[in-house]
Amino acid sequence: PAAICDWETPWKVQRRHTRWLYCDASGAYPPLPKHRAKQVRKGHSKGIQLGISRDVDALVSLHQRARERKDIASDGKALERLFQWIVQSPHQTSYIAQSEEGIPIASATFLHNAGRTIYAFGGQKRSKLSGLATVMLMDQGIQDAAAIGNQVFDFGGSTDPGVDRFYAEFGAEKVVRHRVVRLAWWARPWLRIVRPDLF
Repeated sequence: PAAICDWETPWKVQRRHTRWLYCDASGAYPPLPKHRAKQVRKGHSKGIQLGISRDVDALVSLHQRARERKDIASDGKALERLFQWIVQSPHQTSYIAQSEEGIPIASATFLHNAGRTIYAFGGQKRSKLSGLATVMLMDQGIQDAAAIGNQVFDFGGSTDPGVDRFYAEFGAEKVVRHRVVRLAWWARPWLRIVRPDLF
């Protein structure tokens, strides 16, 4: 993120962005917007509990639900292998939000590295509580970034306009993130079918 790329043919540069929330000189992040802070309080009043988790099955299941809802292709087995590695790292925190009855509602995995905390994975089981749980998880990630001493909370970016607006509401600034792709000529016809996002 923030690196500018002007490579020419045969490289294809896709302009994207993420959103960064910066802390101030004292290490404090901006307070939540009033309506989001209200949602956090409401989530607590509804009995939503956040807990650190290494339950790969639950983390993958919630993330996959979000991908399926948005019709995003995903390799569940590869995702499971990735999460098995991630949860062993000391440079991450993964949370699952549960209802008062102990039912998983939403999840978030945050990666911590080089002064930046990144919202890397999230998921939810859609319900009346899932929106509240998601805001609570974002708030927790920002708190973790402050506690670790990271100067940036990176929302990870999204090509979904609604999700991007959600991130922007926290006061996060747009940061350029270029994706650079090079495709072999012989693979293009096949990739146009299986990976249209590369074009």
